[in-house]
Amino acid sequence: MLPKHLLEKVRRGAQSAALIAALSAGAALADDPVPEKTPAQADAKEPAALTKEQLELIKTTIPKLGADDFATREKASATLKGLGKPVVPELEKALKEQTNAEVKSRLTAIIKTFTEPPPTARRIDPCPECGRG
Repeated sequence: MLPKHLLEKVRRGAQSAALIAALSAGAALADDPVPEKTPAQADAKEPAALTKEQLELIKTTIPKLGADDFATREKASATLKGLGKPVVPELEKALKEQTNAEVKSRLTAIIKTFTEPPPTARRIDPCPECGRG
């Protein structure tokens, strides 16, 4: 639980969304439940379906994740990431079928970029009144 003077600062309108997010992640606000989705997330559209060309690109790119050449593997990873979140179901299917450890590792990393929440800012300057952040 945060000190009352910090709660008041947050309720009156903190100066940045990052401060609110960090406070919410570190401590629950007294009577204000943290919403599961922000308004921006609630309004976000579902990812578009992949085209036939994109599906074919995925099928030809996944084997390149296990190439001997590092630059080829990196380019393949970037290509798949560039297709965006709609690629995740296809990558998950491919992950189940793979035996190559390098390909599995890269597929897992790409999937995580789209499925795990981004890290939040944790550092907050201490409050001059109480010394807490």
